[in-house]
Amino acid sequence: MDLFRVNIKALRHILTDLPFIQTRKRLRWLVLGGCSIFGFIAAWIGSQFQGMPEPISMLDHARLLAAETLASGKFSSPPSSGSFFLQTHLTLQSPAYAAALHPGESLLLALGTLWGEPVYGLWLGSAIFSLSIAWAIAGFASLRWCILGSIFGTLCYTFLCSWGQSFSGDINTAIGVALAWGAVRRYASTPTTRHTALLFIGLGFAFLCNPVAALLFAPIPLWIWFSTWKRQNFVKTHLATAVVLVAAAMTIQGVHNHATTGDMLSSAVSLYSKKYANHPYFIWQQPRLPSTFDFPHMEQYDVLVNEIMSRPPPKQGKAWLDRIQASVAFYGGIPLLVLIIGGAWTGLSKWGKLLLINALIICTGILIILPFNLSSISPLSTVLLLFGILMMRKIWTIRNRMHRDCWQLTWLLVIAFALVSFYRGPGIEIPMNIARHLEYKKSIIKHLLEHSQGKHLVMVKYDNGVPPSIEYVFNGANPTDQQIVWARWHDSANPTDLFDYFKGRNLWMLMVHSDTKPDLRPFAWEKQATQ
Repeated sequence: MDLFRVNIKALRHILTDLPFIQTRKRLRWLVLGGCSIFGFIAAWIGSQFQGMPEPISMLDHARLLAAETLASGKFSSPPSSGSFFLQTHLTLQSPAYAAALHPGESLLLALGTLWGEPVYGLWLGSAIFSLSIAWAIAGFASLRWCILGSIFGTLCYTFLCSWGQSFSGDINTAIGVALAWGAVRRYASTPTTRHTALLFIGLGFAFLCNPVAALLFAPIPLWIWFSTWKRQNFVKTHLATAVVLVAAAMTIQGVHNHATTGDMLSSAVSLYSKKYANHPYFIWQQPRLPSTFDFPHMEQYDVLVNEIMSRPPPKQGKAWLDRIQASVAFYGGIPLLVLIIGGAWTGLSKWGKLLLINALIICTGILIILPFNLSSISPLSTVLLLFGILMMRKIWTIRNRMHRDCWQLTWLLVIAFALVSFYRGPGIEIPMNIARHLEYKKSIIKHLLEHSQGKHLVMVKYDNGVPPSIEYVFNGANPTDQQIVWARWHDSANPTDLFDYFKGRNLWMLMVHSDTKPDLRPFAWEKQATQ
């Protein structure tokens, strides 16, 4: 190990002697830039091996809709006539046509859309995430730990798992978390207006991506900032910077609310929840509902929702047990991992304890808040990554006293994080029934575009046995410009307004079955209407 340290020092001296570096500050920027490039390349390579990402879930389609809308310079689009038949998951049709998401979730995808493809936004997000992780660790440790943490986080969360390989990842929130923790660490040692600005930019961005997640992880960084600010005799410029940035985030959220719901105090997510969702917010409110999934209350799923509501409510203890079991299984045992690592509390530094407390707060939220309003896993994963790097750094510094035991613990930490990552990955596993219907939809699109001229309107009708995860009705931000528009058939509703709005299109009826291939046939509404 002494030889390794000598080599590291020699390499640092060689780098600082290069004419384009010469100073440690330039070396730091070179390391951060290299981590960013590595993040971009890792996500790109992952896409080449695992296949280019495609929308496979309702959240994927909603984020692509939000990205396309945002790329056009607006938060929402005017509703179309007959929008009742265009209803789909995580999408509002009135008072405006918009995805039922928070304004920051699709920002990077929107940038990718502007550059040509949404996937470019995923690769950009991976680069920014790697940069933010390296920058955050630089506030706690040396450059070599920045490189190690950035590489490890990139491989775990953007190369192997969904953050860089699907449109439903939570990398945006993770970037905000890393930025906030890196800034608050620097503010505690060197209180400046710049560090205050970076802290509240990170908090604001996380809030715009996922307010619940932001509220869970924000108390500890805010407490650190306030304590330091108090010791500095309440510097007014720091408070003014914080107030301005908080006001800016609230203004963006308010403008988004007004554009999507018509009310600055009501978000698209809350309006969608009132219209369609049929689930409680917390585990103790309505234990009769499943504690792991939410079922959109749309017309074609009335039978399914009624069936769920008719089940006898389980005991409160059983509901809690199911929720804990689902959390541990769904998130790869991360709550248990936090508790195991917490056994080393007595040997932690002050910052290690603060990070662990932050992780436990987020973990508590995961256990008691139901999935629809659940904080994303990204704050917990980001905090655990920072915590793990601090633990390994501490073990490294005391290796002369506890060489063997400390390095065993180091490898146990690395293996534990690797197991969590591989449990959630590698890649994106598509359920068999969803993959089958994705292929069906691709073949239908190919058939319509190759064998039928003009534009098309496909009315989709589902059998009662089709699960909620199977969905064909997804449209872009401008349905009138699409070659194929997908609409939902209702036996009790008159679609004349819809057909008049999309006048001149070829009409088709698609019968979706749970176990067999969908049936596509021409649909002549005018003839049926005159009979």
